[in-house]
Amino acid sequence: MSTQDQDGSFLALLTPANNSGVVGLARLTLSGDSLTVDVAASGLTPNQAHPSHVHGFTTGDGERPATIADDQNHDGLVSTPEALPVIGTDLLDLNLSGQVLSGVLVTGNDPQADAQGNLHFSQTYTLDPGNPDQAALLDRLEHRLLELHGLTPNGGAYDPTLPAAQGMTVPLAGADALQGLAQESDQQFLATASTLLSRMAPYMLNPEGTGPLAPEPSDATHPNTDTFAALLLPANGSGALGGVVVRFDDTAGSITVDLQASGLTPDQVHGMHIHGFSNDQSSLLPNLTVNSDGDHFIEDQEGEKTEGPVILALTQDGSITMQR
Repeated sequence: MSTQDQDGSFLALLTPANNSGVVGLARLTLSGDSLTVDVAASGLTPNQAHPSHVHGFTTGDGERPATIADDQNHDGLVSTPEALPVIGTDLLDLNLSGQVLSGVLVTGNDPQADAQGNLHFSQTYTLDPGNPDQAALLDRLEHRLLELHGLTPNGGAYDPTLPAAQGMTVPLAGADALQGLAQESDQQFLATASTLLSRMAPYMLNPEGTGPLAPEPSDATHPNTDTFAALLLPANGSGALGGVVVRFDDTAGSITVDLQASGLTPDQVHGMHIHGFSNDQSSLLPNLTVNSDGDHFIEDQEGEKTEGPVILALTQDGSITMQR
């Protein structure tokens, strides 16, 4: 594939790795040999450098996000060496200088989160077709994996090499609903991504585990709102991802849930529930800080500290129950 064939923009939805709670959006735009990478993320360890890379195979394809199945030493965390066989080698280090590097896990000039755990990054790199790693990106930018590192495991010190978020690149060309993102400037894209992340922040646990990433906005509970949407993010390294729309009908006294998800264990029943608190306290998506037993998994009882208990099980026949 020629460089000209690859020209265009690619989007990556960054989802939590290792129960980090980190989410983000990234855009990679290739024009000739020039690659611009824009990243906005939230939920990162505040005031810390977060090494970031574009991963992939130099020959062939088949990259995929790492899951708990790749945890070779069974410690509940997927380290970078454990992930490399499925995400591919480090093809490009996203450093602040614009220097084209690969294979350097921590450059010393890595993107840094602010005091609130937010990261905004934009840099352009001039790729060399004569370099195997860079040539691989010029040949194929689709279905590469962008990974953000830096996490504090239970009872440990901050580890800048531990994966915190990952996402596969998909082309924006042909995605009509997303075409506007391809046409935005770097700063416009970062502003759009930051706005989307800010809408999620009040319902996500902060990296310290003390409360939401941001206060709930004043317009969050409009009295006429009857339709809500949620992004289903991978938990416990599952790799599952999906979306759900919930509609309330006060007149009929009913609730309708439309849900679609992928990456689940095939041919198995998957219990699904709506959680919440009876006192109108907002539920928060948990992160690794609620893991009290140190196994790096978030079991139901641990997650309910911030999610709340089950208030409705989603049954196939529409029956009402709070059972798991």
